[in-house]
Amino acid sequence: MAERDPAGAAPSEQILRQAAEWFAILGGAPSEQERDDWRRWLHADPRHALAWQRVEAMSRHFEGLPAGVDRHAAVQALTQNRRTHANGRRRVLRTLAGVGVVGATGWLVAQRDWQADARTAVGELKEMQLSDGTRLWLNTDTALQIRYGDNERAVRLLRGELMVATAADTAVPARPWRLDLAAGSVRAFGTRFSARLAGDECRLCVFDGAVDVNSAARAEPLRVNAGRRLRFDRASLDEPQSAPPDADAWTRGMLVVDGWPLAAFCAELARYQRGWLSCADDAAALRLVGAFPVNDLEQVYRLLERTLPVRVERPLPGWVRVVAA
Repeated sequence: MAERDPAGAAPSEQILRQAAEWFAILGGAPSEQERDDWRRWLHADPRHALAWQRVEAMSRHFEGLPAGVDRHAAVQALTQNRRTHANGRRRVLRTLAGVGVVGATGWLVAQRDWQADARTAVGELKEMQLSDGTRLWLNTDTALQIRYGDNERAVRLLRGELMVATAADTAVPARPWRLDLAAGSVRAFGTRFSARLAGDECRLCVFDGAVDVNSAARAEPLRVNAGRRLRFDRASLDEPQSAPPDADAWTRGMLVVDGWPLAAFCAELARYQRGWLSCADDAAALRLVGAFPVNDLEQVYRLLERTLPVRVERPLPGWVRVVAA
């Protein structure tokens, strides 16, 4: 589900660096205090959330650690407990920040991929049908596990974004359908819904039927009906709000925006771009309306240049930059 940037402001280099360091810490074995500190940082400023989206997208566009970085030291520092390896972790983070933290975080993501039963690459969309007739749509850079057995129908979303259209179960007794997440679980009742991960946070949108959200932040399940959306993690659960129109457009290969700041649009589009997509400060606040095909980014860039007073540059291989014309 695409989100608007409430402030319409692009994150600074300092904020992007903070996001990169938080991403590296969370990719290891973070303490509960570190998770709480990250949540406070994430919600403290709309630019933090935008920077987090950019770093997540950027980190998955590369594989392997950058040349010159001690891989064993980096892996140890990023995966061991901070209390016993704090100095090593900080030293490696400083090194990665200098040469590109994306390599380390991309490596960590790749290590988690071995657990996945289905996945998509950056820029890839996939539709699949499970044994009971349930249909799944996987957005760009998504990974999941499928857990179907005698007593359950469950999918675990490891990263990315997923649309689910559940089918009635023919087994007797009928098995409930459940989506498992780091932040909790979602039980579906003859429904179509999407879930998108941003770190431990889940952004849920219900299109048909209803779901029950189970989270440690609330004693009882929260019912979410069609046309509503919410965010939740292990510590908090928002009240459902009206879902934006065309929130499911990505399943048809489209990104639909209505008055988005260009910086927010580029951050969203970066999820589909291999390499690095950035928006210059002098163009960040321009507003954009339209429908854009995520499977043809070159066409999107041409549309941007025709629609807005901007120019699309390629300073280096793999780097696309949108600047004011």
